[in-house]
Amino acid sequence: MDPPPKPPKKLPACDRCKARRVLCHPQPNGVPCPRCAEKNEMCTTTPTQRGRPRKYPLQTKPVVETRVIKLPQNPGPVFQSSFNCPELTPEFVAHCFDVLKLMPQYNHPLIEMSMIKKDIRTASYRLELLHPSLRVLALAIICAASLASFHPSVLGDGPRPTSLADSVSFFASASTQDLLGCGLRRAPAFQALRNEAFKAAWETGVMLQPSVENAAACFLLDLMEQVDFVGVSRPWATAYMAHVRTLAPGWHASGQFGATDAVLWSAFILSESIISAIRRTPLLVTPHDQSMLCGPEPPDLGTLLTMLSKVNNPSFGVFWSFVQPCEFIPLSSSLHSRWINLISTLLHTVLFHVTAMSRQLSEKIAGDYARLAPLNEAAAITFLTSLTTMQALLSQLLTHAEVIIGSTAPSDQLTTEDDPARPDLLVRASAFALMVGHTGLCLPFYRELEYRDNTAEHAAQRQSVTGIGTPLVNVVDVELSPATRARVRLLRDQARELAVDAAQTLSNVLSLLPRGQFTPIHYHMIHGWAQFCLEEAEEDERVDVELAHTMEAFSKEIKYLSYSLHGIATPTATPLIDKLDAYVLRASTVMRRASFQQQGPFVSEFAEPDAAGSMSASPEQFPALQVDAGYDFGLGLGLVTGVPVAEGVGVGYAMPVPLPVQIAGQVGNGHSFQSWDGFSNSYA
Repeated sequence: MDPPPKPPKKLPACDRCKARRVLCHPQPNGVPCPRCAEKNEMCTTTPTQRGRPRKYPLQTKPVVETRVIKLPQNPGPVFQSSFNCPELTPEFVAHCFDVLKLMPQYNHPLIEMSMIKKDIRTASYRLELLHPSLRVLALAIICAASLASFHPSVLGDGPRPTSLADSVSFFASASTQDLLGCGLRRAPAFQALRNEAFKAAWETGVMLQPSVENAAACFLLDLMEQVDFVGVSRPWATAYMAHVRTLAPGWHASGQFGATDAVLWSAFILSESIISAIRRTPLLVTPHDQSMLCGPEPPDLGTLLTMLSKVNNPSFGVFWSFVQPCEFIPLSSSLHSRWINLISTLLHTVLFHVTAMSRQLSEKIAGDYARLAPLNEAAAITFLTSLTTMQALLSQLLTHAEVIIGSTAPSDQLTTEDDPARPDLLVRASAFALMVGHTGLCLPFYRELEYRDNTAEHAAQRQSVTGIGTPLVNVVDVELSPATRARVRLLRDQARELAVDAAQTLSNVLSLLPRGQFTPIHYHMIHGWAQFCLEEAEEDERVDVELAHTMEAFSKEIKYLSYSLHGIATPTATPLIDKLDAYVLRASTVMRRASFQQQGPFVSEFAEPDAAGSMSASPEQFPALQVDAGYDFGLGLGLVTGVPVAEGVGVGYAMPVPLPVQIAGQVGNGHSFQSWDGFSNSYA
């Protein structure tokens, strides 16, 4: 009788089931196990040697080598040694995952889909127990969290927050030197952690194998590279979009992609659009990617503006009337759910068009190929019209949003998480995102028109001096006709006016969110707007109080951002802050001097004797002060605070004493302003 056949030997468990310490049911012939198939993950099994090793390993026959070619042991990039890397203890790793809640990157859909937060808790925050790809993602998260961490191993000795709850009070009371000092002490630890993450990512090959974990890791590594990388190439971002492009069809096929996901992806694709516009590089997100991740194209901005302008009642019903593209919550839902639906619709519409406009800016106006020819005036006019429409739309939305924001106190949290008791947090975050999309396109568009105008002017000057054309490196250097130059100059002036308004609005919107937005692209955008304001101040000898208010807001924001990035991406932060504060101080001084001069028999210390020996103010010491009607002069450096006027036509502000100012715009009755040219002793 034949013995019964032996049961087949069980196949080894796959790597993911091993890492998660769950029962695996391996399948033959390369078929993924049921758990990996259910989660749509790559099922791989690393062979392990079983039993004792051979006492006498097999000897191979000697091979006569006729030529020896020495290859490098590690053909990849050479990473710097990480002497300053903090020890990755479970306590420090847990701290970094807690701190990540303070950062906008925390809300990325890929991080939630990767289950990294659950897996790291299962592994008791020990990185060596994670799967290699999950370990790379954990290192990337730790590196990103180090930009906001207050752990002693990151900030060392010196003034710093002591806990998450203490962060708010620290930002409110910390001096400029304390904030800059935190950024300087943070730099070595951040760079060491980033080197460790880059090294692990390269050794694991996260760029090559598409998966949710690898896509999330590439996304975070690209953000960390943007901190101080000034090149054009973005290899991690390219791999990130390639992985997402591969995985997106599976999300739709499995029903894991909904309207909420489309809105979230629209917000994160917005950051790619702003990076493309600021760096003047092609947009990595193709139209197909945008449709796959953000859904179909919504109505144009003009239609949305028309619908909003027809409604005069600034209430919740105003917004609900045009919630159509993303109507995935029934009308019977709670007010909070309907607000989520409403804001999702507005975000989806505006952010979708911001991405499309960024692509248009790169391909038709400011890109390298577009610069091979003279300015496409038709594309520039279309782009300027879209920016103007978006500005009017955002103005309407911010006005209606005050219904929710105006009745609430500023949040004492560093997060904007969904809180049913605080629907204003969602409105604040959404208004900020919409404004960032608008201002992120305004300044690059103006810079391109400025470049085109200056280049045409230089070409005309060379032609007038030499009388002959110079060798052209770029077709855009060709001399343009006077009529064409006049049109380009007109477009530049219109874009400049739009940029001035956008800078003022952005400075006001910065107060909607609590401090602690640690994205590198946010710093680069604020840095660019601050330089734009300084250029505006240099062109006009008069002191513009509205411009001073804007510069003060940007100065404060750069100081807060320097808490994370000073010494890494901000070597010019201190000189820039000094220039901004100097202009604000000058505006404050001018206001005080103007107030002193108008106080009757009182003679200020700035007065000087005239020819008759009497004391009078020197006009040169009081340059003309330009203010806008209805502006509150409440600057942090001591400008006089305006008092609202109850009577009169329209809303305005009356000063306690008449000031020698030059009014810009129509002012209603009840104002005690008088216009002064800054040099004469008479008033108009």
